[in-house]
Amino acid sequence: MRLSEADHEFRIRMYYWDLSEFENEIARSFPNFRLFKSGEGWKLCRFMQGFEPSNQLKLAHAQLKLRYQSEIIELGLDISEEEKGLVEAYREFALQPSSREFEIVSKKRAGEKIKYATKRKLRKTMVSKFIETYGSQCVHTETGEGWDPQFHMRCCGWIINTQLVLSRHQGVFWFRHLIQSEDRVPHPKIPELGSVPAVSLPTGAAWLQTRWEDIMDNEVESVSNEVVKIAGYFFEAAPKLLKGLEFDRITKE
Repeated sequence: MRLSEADHEFRIRMYYWDLSEFENEIARSFPNFRLFKSGEGWKLCRFMQGFEPSNQLKLAHAQLKLRYQSEIIELGLDISEEEKGLVEAYREFALQPSSREFEIVSKKRAGEKIKYATKRKLRKTMVSKFIETYGSQCVHTETGEGWDPQFHMRCCGWIINTQLVLSRHQGVFWFRHLIQSEDRVPHPKIPELGSVPAVSLPTGAAWLQTRWEDIMDNEVESVSNEVVKIAGYFFEAAPKLLKGLEFDRITKE
C-alpha cells in the first residue's frame, strides 16, 4: 500500500471515529466538552446546548464534513442547506468572547490581577502526569527544556508521537498525535537539527478538542488530568484505526 493510500484510508477512519465520538458526547450531554472553560471547546458546547439533540447532531455532522471535505466527496456525502445554516450561526457565535473572557476583561478593568497558569508550571505538571500515566508504555520520551515534550509509543509498527505544545501566551495549551516511523534519517535540509522520521502519515490525529485557553493557575492540576484522559481516547482507538495500515505494509511513493 502506498503512503498516500494509507493516509487517505486513515483519514476516512478518523472521520467515522470522530463522528462516533461526537455523537457519544451529545448523547451523554457533553461530559468532555464541559471540561473546557474557554476557547472553541467551551463555545461549541455552549452553542449546542441551545438546540435540541437533532440539531446538535446536524451541526456535529456538518463540522466534521467540513474537516474531512475530500473524504466526504468520495463517500458520496454532502452538507445540507440546514447544516450550512447551523455552521454559519455557530461561526457568528464563536466570534463572541467566552464567559471567562468577559470575566477576565471585567477583572482587569477593576484593577484585579489575573493569575494565568505559567508555561513552566503547565509544562512541569503535564509532563509529570503523562509519565505517571503512560510512561511504562513509552519507548522514548523527550522532556528537556529545549523542545515541546514528546512521548513515543509503538502501535502497529508505527510510533505514535504525542507532542505537548505550550504556547508563548500564558494559560494556553494544546496537544497532538503524529503517526511516524521508528526509523529516522538526517534532516533533509538542516542536518544539524538532527534526525527526523523516515516516513510519516501526513495526517495528524487527536480527539475532537485538544486546545485549552485561559487556564488559571489554580486549574493546572485539573487541566493536566483532563489532557491525560482525552489523549487516552486516541491511544485506545489507535490499534483499530491503524489495523491493516501497519508500517511494514507501506511503500513510499
